[in-house]
Amino acid sequence: MISSMKVIGITGGIGCGKSTLTNYLKQKQHSVVDADEIVRKLFSDSHIQQKIISLVGTLDKNKIRKIVFQAPVMRKELENILHPHVISIIEEQINKHRESADGFLFVSIPLLFEKDLSAMFDKTVAVVCEEENQLERLQKRDGIDELMAKHMIHSQLSNAEKAKKADIVIHNDGNVEDFHQSIENLLEKISK
Repeated sequence: MISSMKVIGITGGIGCGKSTLTNYLKQKQHSVVDADEIVRKLFSDSHIQQKIISLVGTLDKNKIRKIVFQAPVMRKELENILHPHVISIIEEQINKHRESADGFLFVSIPLLFEKDLSAMFDKTVAVVCEEENQLERLQKRDGIDELMAKHMIHSQLSNAEKAKKADIVIHNDGNVEDFHQSIENLLEKISK
């Protein structure tokens, strides 16, 4: 049996609204694979824990964040530990869903374009917003100062670059209701 399932890659800058988008999709009963959730699960794997401790000396996520976002070489090394596992798990999930489902599988992966993963997806969606909104959301969500928020934002491709590379762009600078309407518009667009 050939599946008619489409795999949609979701990306966007930190603090732009990827989690809000995926939570909305889950509420609407869509299948979602989230790279950030995979990373959280990987942090409980003892083999990976040992590698992380030998790299940064801790498993405290706040301390790790400070270290890796201020030291690009360390961030790269941490990505080299985690990303092969994340990509492998995502590929497994895509294959599993392709065999058994129709409709859509949404995959949220913050570094989709940075890691050149577009070919895994039928369509890519970038969630973007103005940097001032990103800064405000990130500081509020993570309890960090503006400098750390800027380090985190600038460690990724810019929103403009992500928007250029994506098949579909959703802007998230308004209120939640406006964003939900944009998501409904997205669902309508990809259903055609």
